[in-house]
Amino acid sequence: MLVNLYVAPTSVSFYRVQILEVGLDATNVTGYFTNNPPFTTNPTHYLVHEPNTNFTFLAADNSWPDSCWEGPEQPPPPAWSSGSYTWIIPAKWSLSPSTVTNSMTGWNQVFTIDSNGTVKIVKYGKWVQRTTNNVITNN
Repeated sequence: MLVNLYVAPTSVSFYRVQILEVGLDATNVTGYFTNNPPFTTNPTHYLVHEPNTNFTFLAADNSWPDSCWEGPEQPPPPAWSSGSYTWIIPAKWSLSPSTVTNSMTGWNQVFTIDSNGTVKIVKYGKWVQRTTNNVITNN
């Protein structure tokens, strides 16, 4: 899911402002994600948020693109079951060219899977889901 986000007010430009997400371990890990490989055999790869380590500049319209994804592949069968996990994502900002960073209110990214293998990602109140036959829907 690619989301374009905006910092208000948009009547002024914050083009020198940079945004950075901070990566942390997943929280509230339940169900499928607690008892199935690869999540149990390599949790640091699958359950840790690994965002871009470089600041992203806001565009002249105060927007920045954010890519939200679960991974390149559908969680493996055979026994899908309901489950979820959350990335609590702290954020920082900086005014270029300063090296001083400031904390800002972050956001969450929530992953769920149902017993049919349908995966859903929710972030910023938007969502995308993918079924096992690769039907993708979003809002």
